[in-house]
Amino acid sequence: MVTEADVMLDADYADKLVAEAAKKALDKARREFCGVENQARYARIIHLKNQPPPPRTALQIKNHVLANAHQLDEKIAGRRLRGEPGYEVDPAVEPLFRLLCLYFARDPRFETEDPLYDPANPNRGRKLHKGLLITGNVGAGKTTLLRIFRQANPAAGMSFHEASYEDLDQAFISQEKEKGGAKALAKFCRQPYFIDDIGREPGESGHFAEHKNVVEVVLETRNQQCRPAHEFHATTNLSELRIYQKYGKRVYSRFLENFNFLAFPPDAKDRRTGQNPDEFDAHIAALEAKETSTRN
Repeated sequence: MVTEADVMLDADYADKLVAEAAKKALDKARREFCGVENQARYARIIHLKNQPPPPRTALQIKNHVLANAHQLDEKIAGRRLRGEPGYEVDPAVEPLFRLLCLYFARDPRFETEDPLYDPANPNRGRKLHKGLLITGNVGAGKTTLLRIFRQANPAAGMSFHEASYEDLDQAFISQEKEKGGAKALAKFCRQPYFIDDIGREPGESGHFAEHKNVVEVVLETRNQQCRPAHEFHATTNLSELRIYQKYGKRVYSRFLENFNFLAFPPDAKDRRTGQNPDEFDAHIAALEAKETSTRN
């Protein structure tokens, strides 16, 4: 016989079962919701990680370059290991350093602050669509300066590889007939590059019956392939006049078409010796006088 107490007990048990089922269902729903939410959050994180970093401003580039110069140049890294300061922007180089910050930030001031700027004449003055040709005395720091800007603003497509005039020359004069010549310079034409010390290469490099100037070949090929000029940079010890004298009118015209000529000041110190040009000349004159007196 079922008593009232048994009915009450069964009702309590049923309520307990319903409560437990409801709790389990609620917990499951919460877990599923949290799982979906976590998946969405994870997807957002992955999406943000895969996004390229925003382009840097000129000030951000300045801070980035000075903070990371030792990672891009072995000489600066060596000074850091010896406890010496890293890259320092001395007053003579500061205007040029600022121009590079503006250029690699794609800042319009690179063009508009040029005294030759003329909106009506697109061929006058500095241009962001051109590459850079850094000129200056021996030891002024041309190579180091371009090297430390090599990864200044990758988000704006302003990173590049490095090679020297010797790399171009050696690639051209390869002893293997199928590998040398103008076709061996293709990689320097297809990719963004900075060529160090142009002007020191031979007037013509030879590969079997093929004799050409390697810098001329690269400039001509890049123009034929319509490669962006701002992806090609160089350094040289030659002045603009000596570039004209070495390469001739036609190639000099290519230089004007492809490069912004940016020069170190004539009195820039040799970063290797700490001497300015006058002090260096005086040092050489003293050596010559000493040698003359020794002979006599």
